Amino acid sequence: GPAGASPPPSGLVLANELQWKRANMLAHQVQRLGSPCAAAMNTDAQFFPELWEKDGAGAGVPLRFDRVLCDVPCSGDGTMRKTPYIWRSWTLRDGLSLHIRQLGILLRGLDLLKVGGRLVYSTCSLNPVEDEAVVAAALQRHGGAIALVPPPALEGLRAAQGLQQWVIQDPAGGGCYEAFDDLPKELREGKCKILP
Repeated sequence: GPAGASPPPSGLVLANELQWKRANMLAHQVQRLGSPCAAAMNTDAQFFPELWEKDGAGAGVPLRFDRVLCDVPCSGDGTMRKTPYIWRSWTLRDGLSLHIRQLGILLRGLDLLKVGGRLVYSTCSLNPVEDEAVVAAALQRHGGAIALVPPPALEGLRAAQGLQQWVIQDPAGGGCYEAFDDLPKELREGKCKILP
């Protein structure tokens, strides 16, 4: 290149969106950046494809990311203050039905993360079934291979620890359950249909 020009960046920012219209808008925004190191994809994050790169010897190796942001689909109940119309359509089933999808995205994000990398799990929900329960399930599945770390302290931001315990309400109105063993057998075995 020209004298004094800096080498091209070695990193990559890859954004993904499932909804085609939003992915198209994202691609246009990324294109406006004019960076050769930014790209947008349109795929289901639970099934994010394996990407490959060449190692120092020229052999193909799976691409792993230093940072992953999993901003997962959610019920949006945390936005009710600014979007009060959500109250009219919100149901108990909303968060329950999204849990498995959210966990699938989080687990795939962890698969794509380099050892020592950092993943941020994000929703706009206040429901512990969509938040703490998803993170707890991932921690349980991966054992000591991953760790929960506190977020950095930000001036002026009030924060609290995540919940350690929460109750699950039966989607059919059959009561609340405080422990997995308290659930009826059909709920424990996943034989209960959550969606209407």
